[in-house]
Amino acid sequence: MKKNQKGLDLLPVKFKFVGLLGIVLSIIFLFVCNGQIEKEITTTVTKLILVISFFIIAFSKDKIEDELTFNLRLKSFAIAVYITTIFLCVFYIVNLVFEGKTETYSSLDALIQIFLFYFTYFFIMKEKR
Repeated sequence: MKKNQKGLDLLPVKFKFVGLLGIVLSIIFLFVCNGQIEKEITTTVTKLILVISFFIIAFSKDKIEDELTFNLRLKSFAIAVYITTIFLCVFYIVNLVFEGKTETYSSLDALIQIFLFYFTYFFIMKEKR
């Protein structure tokens, strides 16, 4: 992307490694602390580390960052938010109608789902170009 074009200020490519390291550390934390710390605290900390790691990976530059990559990022995030929003609405309605519960979905779970949809769509579309 040219310097005079407006776009996202992304993290350097090297930060992808930091994000991947965070994912590995969250998985290790989950298994090491299993049973030693209260389960709810362990899963919350693991999810938080995952969300931060996904954020770092999603907002790190690719080796080749051009206008097409920028458009893929934008489209991928839009689709991920649409799909997650529809899923959460359907989840809430199904729980309300069939189980009589107004159980909500964790915000960390929703963020993880958005990032997973984003990565899936982004990498599929990137391979097709």
